[in-house]
Amino acid sequence: MVNTASKVVNGKPNASGGVLFAPLGTAFPATAIAAIPTGFRAGGYVSEDGVTKSESRDSATTKDWGGLTIKRTQTGYELTVAFAFLEYLNAEAAKTIYGADNVTVTPATADHGEQMRIAYRGQESPHLTWILDMADGASRTKFLIPDGQVAEIGDTTWSSADAALRDVTLSLIPNADGVFAWELTDDGVKAVTA
Repeated sequence: MVNTASKVVNGKPNASGGVLFAPLGTAFPATAIAAIPTGFRAGGYVSEDGVTKSESRDSATTKDWGGLTIKRTQTGYELTVAFAFLEYLNAEAAKTIYGADNVTVTPATADHGEQMRIAYRGQESPHLTWILDMADGASRTKFLIPDGQVAEIGDTTWSSADAALRDVTLSLIPNADGVFAWELTDDGVKAVTA
């Protein structure tokens, strides 16, 4: 096998915004280079820390009489995605956490800017379909989440030194086929035709 520099990528957000969401069941793009389907909305900028995908597998071991591990059985699996919405005043981002019914937006007028009112009710976050849309040069990566729910919300710090963030962790729920997510890639290196 030959080393191939074009297979090394960064996870930069694509021009579409990087983190997009839609109601459950919204159709996904078929390939990493396909356009984002109608119905997906962006939550704005994500912090410079980017997006972190985490997989954890729980297991149990079986040992023989002498204490040697002779079998390992997977007993659980979890897939999460964590990132921080950098646009704290973005209503679409707030709706992914608190639900659309708890976020009221009043458009800007000659007297005031756009206003947002969030009701903190302690309800579960909505289940949504998500796309993480990334590009690096000619390469493209799309991480497709059929059912993701904000399961953890990080602390918000209001300070003069740093931007306020909506720090979230999505818990991915498997679909009817047991799929938590799909990852689509295109390395951007096209075949040369004679």
